[in-house]
Amino acid sequence: MTATDPDLQLYRAAFSAYLDALAPLRPTGDRPLPYDLVETVTTVRWHMPILDALIAGDIRESLNDIHQWQSQLISLQAWVAVVSSGQFEDDDAWTLRRDWVEPLATWCLLQPAATRDRLGNLATNVVHHGRVSTDSTYPDRLEGDDTNRFLNRPARERQLRRIGENVKALPAFLDRLLALDGKTFKRETFNFRNRASHSIAPRLEQGFTQMVTRIVGPFETLVPQSGGTFELVLDPKRLAVYYGFGGTPPLALDVAATLVADEYKKARAAVDAYLDLVRDIIDGIAKR
Repeated sequence: MTATDPDLQLYRAAFSAYLDALAPLRPTGDRPLPYDLVETVTTVRWHMPILDALIAGDIRESLNDIHQWQSQLISLQAWVAVVSSGQFEDDDAWTLRRDWVEPLATWCLLQPAATRDRLGNLATNVVHHGRVSTDSTYPDRLEGDDTNRFLNRPARERQLRRIGENVKALPAFLDRLLALDGKTFKRETFNFRNRASHSIAPRLEQGFTQMVTRIVGPFETLVPQSGGTFELVLDPKRLAVYYGFGGTPPLALDVAATLVADEYKKARAAVDAYLDLVRDIIDGIAKR
């Protein structure tokens, strides 16, 4: 790539515009959460010496992840401002979306589900080992151990509620955890995460996907009516497969950025609640 290459000139102009858009956004971000709890977990005696390293690692990575999400979100907001500014021709804006914006947007759109599942697992770790460390009648066994498999989200969250029924900080944590990746976010992002992971994700900004749809629904039958007419009636006891044209519309980048920003706030609150949960478990072990 030479100094006169059109793409190089475009990238230089775009990155300069990106830095200009980024500058006012950075001061608006949350301050980083402190890492002091990583050391605090080593001050109590867990039921196995290695467990302080396990819980410390969980805390460290949960903080790293939420801080990275904030950084990527601010970058996404800046890039969306650049490609929406009108200072670049349509073809150039398309190139910038492809190379810079869509990878960021895709990563950010996956974070609500990833964070909810991750924090659910980390909370299970600390609650479970807190109980093993303080209750001699509680076995070191979790659902899924017998088959050596990961639990799905509903089963994992039910288990967490059950094993932590006497943990004071757990209800507040669960309230914040369950607020993440909810029905509204899934609906307004056209179920982006599940489609991206298991099918075809909605496109960003332009283009429909999966124009032909397959739906399983109640069987439809024509029932004769008086007067020689027929009425289409659904039979809920029988199912049928239907095909038709529909498709998933594109997700606008500014909408995606706004939705992700709302989910980030919920995730930040969930991480705060997770840290409170760890403190509660540590206090319980210290008082043992």
